[in-house]
Amino acid sequence: MKIIPIFDKDNKLLSFIYEENVVCEFERLFDLWNDIEYLESFFHDNESYLRDSYWDGKSKDYLVRKTREIANDFEDKLIEYENVADDDQIRFLQELFEPLGQSDFTT
Repeated sequence: MKIIPIFDKDNKLLSFIYEENVVCEFERLFDLWNDIEYLESFFHDNESYLRDSYWDGKSKDYLVRKTREIANDFEDKLIEYENVADDDQIRFLQELFEPLGQSDFTT
């Protein structure tokens, strides 16, 4: 496994690339989140969880569309990061991500 920068300009946003993969996790996940067949299979395999009231009876078709929409919006935001002035990069990332707290690492 290697840790690589997602964008060439810095080391502030990183991804993993596993030896058995050709692409980094950043690319692999966005490819999956935009793959209709993968998402349909994922929601089919996890159908029992979708019966929970949290999902409010949303159809698998709706969830596939919504996942793709959210993934595309998120990817667009991350790509926008490439054009952010160096002085604003940390603030930009802080608006997208929440830092992990110590309690996030308890077992």
